[in-house]
Amino acid sequence: MRSFRTKLFFVYSLTLITLMLSISFPMYFYFKNNIQQSIVTSVEQLSGSTASNLSSQLNMFNNMTFQLYNSYDNSRSTLAEYLRIQRDMDNTNVALQARKSIDNFMMISTNVYKSIDHLNLYTENGVLFSKFEAESSIRISQTHETSSEADAAKGGAILTSKGSPPTFSLMRKLQWGMFDLGYLEAVLKPNTLIDFEKSNAIAGSSIYIVHQGKVIYTSKGTLDEANKTIDHLGQLTARNSDTNTIQVNGLFAATQRTEIPAFSVVTLVPEKQLFTPLRVFRNVMILAVILLIVISVAFYYLLAKLLTRPITSLKHVMDGVTIDDEQELLIENKYKMNEIESLRRSFQKMNTRLKQSMDDKLHFRTLQLQSHFQTLQAQINPHFLFNMLSVITIMADKKDSSSVAEISRKLSQFMRYAISTDSPTAPLQREIIFSENYLNLMKSRYMHRLDYNLDIPADMIELSFPKLTIQPIVENCIHHGLHEEIQQLCITIKGRVIFDRWEIEIRDNGKGFSEEMLRQLNHRIQDYMDHLEIHHTEPSQSLVLGGMGLISTLARLKLLYKNNFFYSIGNHSEGGAYVAFQGLLTTQQEEIT
Repeated sequence: MRSFRTKLFFVYSLTLITLMLSISFPMYFYFKNNIQQSIVTSVEQLSGSTASNLSSQLNMFNNMTFQLYNSYDNSRSTLAEYLRIQRDMDNTNVALQARKSIDNFMMISTNVYKSIDHLNLYTENGVLFSKFEAESSIRISQTHETSSEADAAKGGAILTSKGSPPTFSLMRKLQWGMFDLGYLEAVLKPNTLIDFEKSNAIAGSSIYIVHQGKVIYTSKGTLDEANKTIDHLGQLTARNSDTNTIQVNGLFAATQRTEIPAFSVVTLVPEKQLFTPLRVFRNVMILAVILLIVISVAFYYLLAKLLTRPITSLKHVMDGVTIDDEQELLIENKYKMNEIESLRRSFQKMNTRLKQSMDDKLHFRTLQLQSHFQTLQAQINPHFLFNMLSVITIMADKKDSSSVAEISRKLSQFMRYAISTDSPTAPLQREIIFSENYLNLMKSRYMHRLDYNLDIPADMIELSFPKLTIQPIVENCIHHGLHEEIQQLCITIKGRVIFDRWEIEIRDNGKGFSEEMLRQLNHRIQDYMDHLEIHHTEPSQSLVLGGMGLISTLARLKLLYKNNFFYSIGNHSEGGAYVAFQGLLTTQQEEIT
């Protein structure tokens, strides 16, 4: 039983583990790929949004510069002309008027472009035009280094930054023909270029803005360190495609070029920090699967124990059950499982049927032995032996040696079959041969006064019958049917098949049964059968006809065929008595040993 419990536990557990792993692995890789793709996409989007913002501001700065160059006021003068007047006629009324016009141009540009926080214009002689002249913090580009960068750009836009969080400004040198007019600076509003909330959401991320292969802004570290990193990842920024990603030396980098090719944005994240959510998901997934497996295995262990406990209890009860035990089986069914209760009832019924079957076989064997003893007693009866010896003596006196040998041989065969106990059943063919031997022996005595007829179909000769079934009824016919009023007694043994049933009828042409005798006979036989079925014991008073118990013959047939056996006793319409019995052809009988 423990082996069954162990097998049940292992089969359920292995099935569960296999099922969970077959589901968990595809699910893990599916979510892993989705999470990884989401992380990579977020980095690429950060680079892309920064590059897009930078492109937008560069285009805005170019448009604003173009408008400042080409716009004119009511006097049909441009900003460049006022700047040249202010340079050439310093400290004059004309210069003062030019200064006011320059302020008007700058105020209009500041109002039109909302992303600009401050707009500054530096002249060659160091004059600053700005709405916030007193705030020196806005003059982030008024240095020799940035002026040199603007000069090197030759009118192109450069990007500078200052402070933390950084303030970005776009700057370019203003020229009119061969004349240098100054420097234009647009200080951008915070978060115009970089969405620092998204950047901070990506742990360990660094944003680099690169101009012509040189880092001009880094969100972490110094520019020198940033330039070394970019030089190391030079293959990434050197590609011609707009968007590139690369993983090298534990770093993940995504670059996005702006619409103006000189600028690009690189977002750099250490892989260890970038894929931390992925590792967390993996560890949680592993722990969840292990925990679920442990809980399920424990549950299946308890379930296997719970399922096998009633079976174990049933085994112990079965081990202690005997055939004579008529008490109801008590099996523990703590959890009220219908299957266990059904199993208990089925075993109870099986035990009852087994006991009844054993009783039936025992009584069948007992009745069979009784039949043998009764037959042996009848055949050893001195009258029977004297009659047979007298017949043999008469034949010997007549020197009819062949008849003596034939009668002796049939008598020997008759006695051998009658007293044999090798099997309680025999094929119908042997029963017919035995009865025919008996009739031949009796015919040798009664000569022409006894005749018989045998009619048994070939498909009935292999039917299993209790031994000594037909001969006692034949003997009863001779004993009661042969009298002075009958010149010749004819005994007929006839078999026939009716659909799925067989029938054997034994009849004579004697005087038959009287009405009273037939009623009493059927009543006593029925009482005997009822007593045998209810109490499984033979009544103390047996029903005897002609030295042989007719009840024994019918009882043995009933025990062998059970509910498929039917019999009838009565008078034939043409005269004489008959005994008939029926059974099913499809019934398979067991040999009773």
